[in-house]
Amino acid sequence: MRGRYASLAAPLLLAAVPLVTLLANNIADVSPRFAMRPLLATLVFSFLVIGACAALLRDRERSLVVASLMVLLLSAGTVGESVRASLPEAFADSAAAGVQVLWVLAILAACGIVIQRAQPPKGLGPILFAVALPMLLIPAMTIIRYEADLAHPYPLVSRVAPSRHTSLETLPDVYYIILDGYGRQDVLDELYHADNQDFLDGLTRLGFYVAEGSLANYGQTNLSLASSLNMVYLDELGDRLGEGNQDPGPINRLIRHNQVRETPESLGYQVFAFETGYRKTEWENAEHYSIPPSAAASAFEALYAEVLGLTPLSRWMVQRGWVEEMPGYAAHRNRIRFAFEQADALGASSTPKLVFLHVILPHPPFVFDSHGAPVTSSQSFQMKDGTEFTGSLQEYTEGYSDQVEYAGQLTLQLASRLIQESARPIVIVIQGDHGPGSRLDWEVPERSDLRERMGILNAYYAPLARQELYPSITPVNTFRVILNQYFGFDLPLLPDRSYLSSWRAPYRFVEYREE
Repeated sequence: MRGRYASLAAPLLLAAVPLVTLLANNIADVSPRFAMRPLLATLVFSFLVIGACAALLRDRERSLVVASLMVLLLSAGTVGESVRASLPEAFADSAAAGVQVLWVLAILAACGIVIQRAQPPKGLGPILFAVALPMLLIPAMTIIRYEADLAHPYPLVSRVAPSRHTSLETLPDVYYIILDGYGRQDVLDELYHADNQDFLDGLTRLGFYVAEGSLANYGQTNLSLASSLNMVYLDELGDRLGEGNQDPGPINRLIRHNQVRETPESLGYQVFAFETGYRKTEWENAEHYSIPPSAAASAFEALYAEVLGLTPLSRWMVQRGWVEEMPGYAAHRNRIRFAFEQADALGASSTPKLVFLHVILPHPPFVFDSHGAPVTSSQSFQMKDGTEFTGSLQEYTEGYSDQVEYAGQLTLQLASRLIQESARPIVIVIQGDHGPGSRLDWEVPERSDLRERMGILNAYYAPLARQELYPSITPVNTFRVILNQYFGFDLPLLPDRSYLSSWRAPYRFVEYREE
């Protein structure tokens, strides 16, 4: 690239590095499309910096070098995070803050030197470009590799044989509804005093079978869904990858390209799925993948603002009433409402369909009260629970209890309308992927209240399969029963087992047995 163009490109590339690096570090959780709006804002900011430097310095080469240095201020948060991740927790925060201050001072000093020089710097622009290009390409290649892998199924040895059933006329529409973190009734009553009996009674009146003793097969969302959607335990995957492996890619591919989808799709079903805000569970490759039309700032944009050090500004604006809440919350709330509304609208369609509806509810963040009214917050947006939840136990208990009640209202209304209005036979499965996590220790899961985490809601509207259901059925057997009774399979049921693992060692499975 010629020198003048390299000098112009350098500040643009350097400005994009923190954003692309952040996306690469979170690519398993965030779709690249969420980076488009902040990327545009970053480039606009870069051009403004270039224009301001040109107007002030009136020297093209000098102004581009200073602009390149100035946009490096955007990298202060990324540098600080790198330091924080590499040091012991006891002094990681203070060390990271110190390095960020030094980073800013060094950049300002470098700008001062360039400005004070009698002669404008020669050849420094192309050098900065040569430095910026690999800084951008390395995380970009990480994103490209991940996306390429995600497009293909992950090979599991234990796969079920395809069904011989070919007629669509008598086959049911299938709705798989995952209420993230929805616990079992006895646990909710004991720990949360949550009012969901009306919900359970309503399901029973509609004809649902509620498995009152059900446990999750795994204590993490992506592991749980990879298991239930493929109707297998993940021992084979753990043996293949090794207990120390932290790569989420295989699990995410098992969720996206799963065995539960294969039979309906091969028979001509249309597949409907919805944006969840948690990419690991999203079927972005579904024939009908719905995204809410929301202009609100996304969770990734909130994270990017945090990396840039803008969170205090957002919190200050919230405290003064200039904006209602921190970035991320409104988009999350809109996404949940949108998913229920869209699923509701599908009921009257005569098209054979498989509908996968996963909503982050009643799981944190707590954005609804018990009646569905918005709950605002001045805290940074997060979906974390357990020991990573930043609030108190009381805040978790109260927020979760409210969202359990509202989740029940939404789901009961949806189930009732689907059953009443469906133009075809219908199967509805409503499950928690795991229970709540107010007493969950992510570092050492064995120290957690495991009954809280593993007890789940598990309810079925499946009239032909009712005799095959039982109180302790777990999600790994859910679609074994349904495929057997509705699609002509002959799949043996597996022993109902439950496993825990930590974030640091997701494939080191420790069995949990309820006493």
